[in-house]
Amino acid sequence: MPDSKRPTDEMLMALVKQGDHAAFQELVSRYKSRIIGFVYRTVNSRELAEDIAQEAFLRVFTKAHTFRDGARFSPWFYRIASNLAINELRRRRRVSFISLERPLRTSSGDELVRDVEDNARGPAELAEQHELGGEIAKAIADLPIKYRVAFVLRDVQGHSYERIAEIVGVPLGTIKSRVNRARSRFKDLMQPYVEALG
Repeated sequence: MPDSKRPTDEMLMALVKQGDHAAFQELVSRYKSRIIGFVYRTVNSRELAEDIAQEAFLRVFTKAHTFRDGARFSPWFYRIASNLAINELRRRRRVSFISLERPLRTSSGDELVRDVEDNARGPAELAEQHELGGEIAKAIADLPIKYRVAFVLRDVQGHSYERIAEIVGVPLGTIKSRVNRARSRFKDLMQPYVEALG
């Protein structure tokens, strides 16, 4: 279909608001890989990124009535995905951990046997981790979340500063500052890897 006849995202959302499943599928087709990529670089887990992206698409459909006429779809959708990713990261930080060094005991004082799943990476995964792509993903994951979101949207996905400010809902100057700080921190995080390469 020629670009002049291709409906805009906003036109598709108007149809989605009316319950048009084909319009929704077209939006999924247009945004699926971009949103999964954005969320993946935010949460650093492919499986979790796919789950969050699916939830974001579900919200597009179920909350279509909240999409304002005249608004742009992309920033609205990225904000949904960004908020879901941030909420998941916050939820994961609240998870409590059990010491593996201190034995568990029953109420009668007997020590319990503890089976712990081995999550160690295999040789192929370890080799992959030492490649540049793995180091970049690790460095991005180590950025504070507000810098990570701005960095991924700007330097990985190529959005303009203005678009990022719209997506995140903060002033343009704040976004520029976050991107610059993220770049500086990213450079610091990558420095040991670059030096190790010689």
